[in-house]
Amino acid sequence: MIEESSSDKHQQDDAETTKTIPVPLIDSPAVPHAPTVEPRPLPEQVVGETANQTPQNPPDDANKPMTPFERKMMILTLVGIGLAAVTAALFYVQLNEMQSQTQILASQSEGANAGALMDEMNTRNQLGIVKEQADAAQKQAKAAQDSANAIQRQTEIGSRPWLELSEIALTDGMRINAKGEANSLVHIVATNIGKTPAREVGFWAELGERYNEHQEIQRMCTMETGGPKGAGKYGQVLFPTKKLGEKENRVITIKLKPLTLVSRTGKAESTRIDKNGPPSSQEESIYSIPSSVIGCIQYKSFTSDVPYYTGFIYEFIPPAKGMEMFGYNIHFDRKTGKASDLPPTISQESGTVTIPLEWLRLAPNFGWGNDIVK
Repeated sequence: MIEESSSDKHQQDDAETTKTIPVPLIDSPAVPHAPTVEPRPLPEQVVGETANQTPQNPPDDANKPMTPFERKMMILTLVGIGLAAVTAALFYVQLNEMQSQTQILASQSEGANAGALMDEMNTRNQLGIVKEQADAAQKQAKAAQDSANAIQRQTEIGSRPWLELSEIALTDGMRINAKGEANSLVHIVATNIGKTPAREVGFWAELGERYNEHQEIQRMCTMETGGPKGAGKYGQVLFPTKKLGEKENRVITIKLKPLTLVSRTGKAESTRIDKNGPPSSQEESIYSIPSSVIGCIQYKSFTSDVPYYTGFIYEFIPPAKGMEMFGYNIHFDRKTGKASDLPPTISQESGTVTIPLEWLRLAPNFGWGNDIVK
């Protein structure tokens, strides 16, 4: 009897021990508990071991009330979680706002770029139009200027003075000495055939050397006048239909270049012009007779400072058969200075030969000159 009562008492204590007594927590959230499981009584086991070997029962620490520190930590944790959630929400809202603003800015930038591109295209188109208008205006201005210049030229041509060579003739024979100096006298008359007076009228004339006449005319027509205005024949005024030089004979000269003898067969000879002259071994000084009279008339109008000029070339033409002047050379002995092998019609005096006037008939050279007019 005593053993039974002791066993029953132990069983009752075990049953009481296995029962879960809920402990209410003040100011703490409800914590879910595991369901209560009634343990099976095992009489063979020791009472202490039975309580420890029941897996379904929660430990005694779970039923303990939370300490103030734990409650504070839980509260702080929950507050931190709330703050984190609020911060995350704020970041999310800000991120969405930033994305929205970025999209707006991107749209605005795209719109601005598109607008700038359109503005650039419009500007280029406008510049192209302006350039075309400027080119057209420039062409129109050039056409107007060309038209004005053409009208001015036509007016000038119709109203300007025009001077021509109206008379030319040699009045004396031609003389050549052993130094190659040649001279003669020529009568030259210039006439104003234009409608207005000419000013600063002057003209020059020289003996010409074959194959060099045209260059010499260019030189004379670009020379400055040889004296002040109104002095002598320089700077004279020549009215329409009036003539200049009617009572004058002018001296014309030339310094001939000595020729180098290449070969000679009978009376036929071949020569050339060397830069340094013939060699010292050559016993003769050979000169070719001048071939023409060349010259230029210069003048200006009273409405312009532009110089005008008229160039001319007149060749010597033998008037009779047997007077072979073209290509005829004069030979001077270098030691004595006297000419040799002269035809009977050419005279010689003191080392100077004179070509008679009948050898020196002039005719215009239409192939080389008389076309130099401005």
